[in-house]
Amino acid sequence: MLECVPLILRINRTFAGHGQAASVGARLLEDFGNGPQAAFILNDGGAADKRQLLKSRVLSINVGSRQLRGMIRITGKEGKMMNACCLAGAERLVSSLDQAVQYDSVQEITNQVKDCLSRLISQGEVSLPEEACRPLADCYARRLVHRSPDWGYEVIAMIWGPGQRTPLHDHAGIWCVEGVFRGEIEVCQYDLLESRGDLFRFKPCDVAHAHLGESGSLIPPYEYHTIANSLADRTSITIHVYGGGMDQCQTFMPMQDGWFRREQKRLQYHS
Repeated sequence: MLECVPLILRINRTFAGHGQAASVGARLLEDFGNGPQAAFILNDGGAADKRQLLKSRVLSINVGSRQLRGMIRITGKEGKMMNACCLAGAERLVSSLDQAVQYDSVQEITNQVKDCLSRLISQGEVSLPEEACRPLADCYARRLVHRSPDWGYEVIAMIWGPGQRTPLHDHAGIWCVEGVFRGEIEVCQYDLLESRGDLFRFKPCDVAHAHLGESGSLIPPYEYHTIANSLADRTSITIHVYGGGMDQCQTFMPMQDGWFRREQKRLQYHS
């Protein structure tokens, strides 16, 4: 029988550069009623398991004869981080997001985060300072708004100059919710048809145009997409909530007949 309980996970993380996890150690600490304190140690040998654990925030373990499953609450100190830009209404946003990420499934979490973003943006309860809204000349800007020390999610503002767009890319297996803060954004999702090594064949399957206060989610494995500023004469701004730190992703460069070549891309924050 699967028993759902709160799981308290002690994470010790060292960040290098722009949030890259250089080392991860985890210990589960929780008093399960009358039983002894349970301990789960995520050791250095399970790098893939650690990445999945930090992305999903859901853990199932056996403690004696009991099978336990629950959302993970991350505690502990983090190392070097980028300076976050100032967001008016940040306390309200963070409080709402902290509650949202405690739901049991990624679908429930992203639904709650979408509702939170749409409500706060539409009602004007969050705002960015003008200096954080400046676009860059050669690419869209990524500006860190908040990184949760307890739950591990990140909030990033992306500033899109007229016509700026991403290449086709994935989200490295991390869920994301995107809300339009200013302007208009085009999101085109793609279906993966087949792959051969670093060659992938996609077809576009859905195009959505989002306006102020509208939000959407991407849940792996349905994560292949492009984002573009739909406006040719104005800046657009989106606020993104990621289930974990994303310092790299895979991009796909177009070739012929729907084929793309995969490339690794390092992501960075801009000042």
